[in-house]
Amino acid sequence: MSIFRREGGQTNEPEARPKPVQRSTPAPAPSSSSQTKTTLVAGGSTVEGKIKGASEVLVEGVVDGEIDLENQLIIGEQGRVHGDVHARSVRISGRLIGNVTALDKVELMPSGSIEGDVVAPRVVIAEGGFCKGKIEMNPPQHKNAKAGSNKEPAAKSGASVASSIGSS
Repeated sequence: MSIFRREGGQTNEPEARPKPVQRSTPAPAPSSSSQTKTTLVAGGSTVEGKIKGASEVLVEGVVDGEIDLENQLIIGEQGRVHGDVHARSVRISGRLIGNVTALDKVELMPSGSIEGDVVAPRVVIAEGGFCKGKIEMNPPQHKNAKAGSNKEPAAKSGASVASSIGSS
């Protein structure tokens, strides 16, 4: 057995490498920019006042005030927001009391609730999600579009939605 052992009892076996750590929760979805930072309002924390910025914000605690973001707002299951929200996209798993305006999408998850009006080009409400307020789905605004040019098509689409609901 001397071919497997060196002098002093050491073996020729390669050292065992540590296995990568598996995350128990999935990582947040990658955002459009790989250099985007995420701001966390941790559980047990309360922020009073206006939050404004370019970073993504994850709320697991309480925010009492307006949120104005260039990126995504994520309200976790334990998160609470009391105030109006303006962001590129909003995902709600907790509770939001206030109006929401999103440039891309508002997503209400099964554990989420919103009490307020929603304005966004795309709105997703998962089964179990609670919404009390008006939902207005507008087409995305283009920088070179004329002001007021989207009003006529929006009115037509609203009429077609109302007629399809009435015919069901």
